[in-house]
Amino acid sequence: MKSVIGATMVLALGVGVAAASMGGCSNHPGSAQTANEETVGTMGLALQLAPGVQINTVTYTITGNGLTKTGSIDVSTTNTITALIGGIPAGAGYTIALAAVSTDGSVSCTGSATFSVAARATTAVTVHLQCTGTKKNGSVLVDGTINVCPVVDAISATPTTAAVGATVALSAVGSDVDSAPAALTYAWSASSTNGGAGTFGTATAASTTFVCTAPGSVSLKLTASDSDCSDNDSIVVTCTGVATTPDAGSPVVDSGTPVVDSGTSTPVDSGAAVDVARQVLAAKSASCLACAESACATELSGCGSITGNAAGGPAIGTAKSALCGQTLQCVVPSSCGASSGSTCYCGTASGAGCLTPGAANGVCRTVLESSLETTAPGTIATAFGDDTLGGGRAMLLVACLSDNACSTCF
Repeated sequence: MKSVIGATMVLALGVGVAAASMGGCSNHPGSAQTANEETVGTMGLALQLAPGVQINTVTYTITGNGLTKTGSIDVSTTNTITALIGGIPAGAGYTIALAAVSTDGSVSCTGSATFSVAARATTAVTVHLQCTGTKKNGSVLVDGTINVCPVVDAISATPTTAAVGATVALSAVGSDVDSAPAALTYAWSASSTNGGAGTFGTATAASTTFVCTAPGSVSLKLTASDSDCSDNDSIVVTCTGVATTPDAGSPVVDSGTPVVDSGTSTPVDSGAAVDVARQVLAAKSASCLACAESACATELSGCGSITGNAAGGPAIGTAKSALCGQTLQCVVPSSCGASSGSTCYCGTASGAGCLTPGAANGVCRTVLESSLETTAPGTIATAFGDDTLGGGRAMLLVACLSDNACSTCF
């Protein structure tokens, strides 16, 4: 707010005459002035300001009749301004302008008045000063925008307990009522406090898959974002050891009575070889297993007949039969082998691009690297048909199922 402080100045101005013109005059005490006294005027100013506001100097400018006279008055030690201003020729139409600024710059004062000067006379001039304080407050222009944050409405995992190498189907539903400021995006992440681990098929899709790669509890979190704010929800999946598989030694075939695997104490059901491949396909559907039994009998027994342990790769030392089973537990439920088994490894990295290290992002990439005993993309490409490897035998069965139109397996 503008602050105006009033001040009044009473100015006495005297007119000087040449000393020579006064040479014939006699001076009588108390009745006349000397020449020097006649050339000096007197100015008085009483300036009252608000408490705490201090002015140290007042400047003046006198103009008129071809005269410009300036100066300043020191008021740093008094509240009353007095000055003697002389040497002003007689005449009319003079103007005096006063100006002052407080020491902190917060108040400025100005004022002016007109006057006339008569020879050998003192003219009293009243000058009214207006003092204005600077504005101390500002303003802010608020331009607000509203964004309704997205919400994760539902999240599910099927199943919530899966063996290492098995696939968990994930789905989620998110919403953003204002669809702004950007389209809704999704991001899955996994964490565990007891060693559980796995890989996502596509971590940026609302619905995707998760393949267990290490036993333990895994918290799967989905975050939905509109680029400005986000919401998240999570679900816990338990990854267990590999599903029932044959011992690392030779497969045990029922001879008509229950028998026991040479390395375990698990009774084997009569009439069929102990083979995780049959368990995986049966779990998919009865028609899937029936098609495999009819069209791919040799390949179906691949996991159960392979012996030895992995000689290299991330799962070195693991029974090849177990690795074969893990591969099927990923490939069959995820349906990635429906058109080409390479999709299970390459994912969206197609053709030569899949051979670039780190480019493969298929849902079963991690499992295949273990069962094919290598992480080198070029080597994996040729290992799909290697029946000396657990992963090779699994992919030979997958290729047979695809070639023989066992569509219920994918």
